[in-house]
Amino acid sequence: MESQALILFGSSGINIAEYYRQHFARLIPIVLFETHKTDYQAERGAKIIQAKMPGKTEQQSTHLIESAADLTTSYFQNIPDYMHGDKGEMLFFTTAEEQFGNSSFEKTLMRAELYEQEMKQILKNYQSIIIVACLGGAVSSAVAPYVAKLANKLHIDIQVIVTMPAKFEGKKRLAQAQRGLNLFHKNSAITQVKIDPESEGLIRYFKMKDEAIANAIEKLLRNED
Repeated sequence: MESQALILFGSSGINIAEYYRQHFARLIPIVLFETHKTDYQAERGAKIIQAKMPGKTEQQSTHLIESAADLTTSYFQNIPDYMHGDKGEMLFFTTAEEQFGNSSFEKTLMRAELYEQEMKQILKNYQSIIIVACLGGAVSSAVAPYVAKLANKLHIDIQVIVTMPAKFEGKKRLAQAQRGLNLFHKNSAITQVKIDPESEGLIRYFKMKDEAIANAIEKLLRNED
């Protein structure tokens, strides 16, 4: 059993994990929970956790995409739900039918519930976890509190780092983020990272966000006040 792990969610979680791996040498396992089961996301995740991706056959590589169904099939070919690597784990919880379009909070949570046993099996590998959630999207807002709930049941120590959406991200994301924040266990230690977007451009804002979260992670791991 590992002593501690970082738990991250969705595309934003993969971005943060990439930044953290690039700028900090700490060899802490990273666990990624994701719904968008594409070659691109799988390859990014596999690189972070140092897992081997299944190879494509020549037939799969030259597959002609003629319809949305073909596109869905091509994305799901050879990508496993679960990957284990030298530096962490990754779990996709999704179905081909629900791959495209914006998923609601409720649907994303229902998908996560279908993978409860797989999530528990992963969490049992660690004595304590740091949950990192960029609240606003369905994956982070719905699934991060759900993972915290499972970890509490397993008596795993939990620390939580969250960000809330900027105003320009829209009322829906703000409402979804608040809903997710309210679902965290009242006894969870929550660190909220705040970034001021007003004086920065959009691209710079999200880069600053990844940087600030990575620094917050390192600060927690060093037990700094």
